[in-house]
Amino acid sequence: MTRAQARAAGAVRRHGTTFTVGGTGHTGVWAAISANYAAVLLDNAAAVSGAPPWFLVTVPSDDTTTTGQAAVRDGVTYTVRGVIPREAYGQSVAKALVASR
Repeated sequence: MTRAQARAAGAVRRHGTTFTVGGTGHTGVWAAISANYAAVLLDNAAAVSGAPPWFLVTVPSDDTTTTGQAAVRDGVTYTVRGVIPREAYGQSVAKALVASR
């Protein structure tokens, strides 16, 4: 793990909340986003398949969550509609999951 990846993972651990995907615990920073912003981040088919509320979940770069998986947070199930790598210094340091009901 590079220094930038370690810093991003540390920030997610400090500020994130726990959720499960496929029975495995994950940590991410959840932020509510508008449907319009979700449509900018996703292709049209993924954007129209989801229902509000929409979330952008920042997770470490080594997170194994993929598009289509179910993420359970506080007893509520969300579907991951897209996974977007976040880069700094020319390397992937985190991932942004776009999730909705």
